[in-house]
Amino acid sequence: MKLRRILNFTPRAALILCVCHSVTDREIDVLIRDGARSLAEVSRASGAGGDCGCCRRIIEQRIDRACSGNCADCPRRDPELASAAL
Repeated sequence: MKLRRILNFTPRAALILCVCHSVTDREIDVLIRDGARSLAEVSRASGAGGDCGCCRRIIEQRIDRACSGNCADCPRRDPELASAAL
């Protein structure tokens, strides 16, 4: 049974989301995990979404899905403001 799982295992290939700049879904996900909170931030870091615009919607959807429901984990969450008392 274990051998069957090994033989049937095929890693998922990366999908190119931005054809204009050859940016993959994996690259976009890394940017989001690293804190990109908007399409503009993803575009500045990778070029994705900056030309023809065909990938903009899917990039925004990936940003939205990155939030696990816990606002502390959400990449779109604004950084905490420093206390004025400090």
